[in-house]
Amino acid sequence: MSQDNVESSERIWERFVAGDIPGVLALLHPDVEVREPPDLPGASVYHGHAGWKAQLDKFGEAFTGFAYERLDCIDCGDEVVSVIRASATASTSGIGGSFTYAQVETWQAGRATSIRYFINRSDALKAVGLEE
Repeated sequence: MSQDNVESSERIWERFVAGDIPGVLALLHPDVEVREPPDLPGASVYHGHAGWKAQLDKFGEAFTGFAYERLDCIDCGDEVVSVIRASATASTSGIGGSFTYAQVETWQAGRATSIRYFINRSDALKAVGLEE
């Protein structure tokens, strides 16, 4: 089953990067829970497809011109850890930059039921019970 989760994670990323939001939603459980990094001031938790979209909209207001590169995909059974490099331009200052973050996706029956974001790979691995 874990290989199925990795393949589903690959599909969701391909669709997300391509801008295929309906395709992404098809792989998200209707009650998906999305958690911003716990270290982020004012971190929020979002619920359902509308919550996932609201979380994207929040970052879309602060940044423009996003580009993503998936650097790593780690099979953790029902969970998949993805390490991502994102580049964007700050909306208010016009300053561009890139950052690397990680996310833990929890999969059930071919759909992501949870996405938890982390500031770094190490924190994401700890969240799934692995140490670097």
